Amino acid sequence: MDIAKKSISAAKYTALFKSAAQLISVGATIFLIRALSEEDFGIYNLLYSFISLLGMVASLDLPMPFSATFLNITAKVNSGLQTICTGYRP
Repeated sequence: MDIAKKSISAAKYTALFKSAAQLISVGATIFLIRALSEEDFGIYNLLYSFISLLGMVASLDLPMPFSATFLNITAKVNSGLQTICTGYRP
């Protein structure tokens, strides 16, 4: 198989999997809209936005002290998200 055929095949699989990921994302969002109350879904969206912003900061490849702080913040956010999803409040 030459390089052109491999490239076309790779492009097809990439398009297929990206489309599948988008469909799964839409399905998960619809499920969460129906499963969570209005307030809980708002909190979920706020945390999801925050995690996305932290991901962009992490991709800047900052020095180690910033990375350690980022990991601590991410752990706290994930803990809060788990609390919201399970309904457990200590």
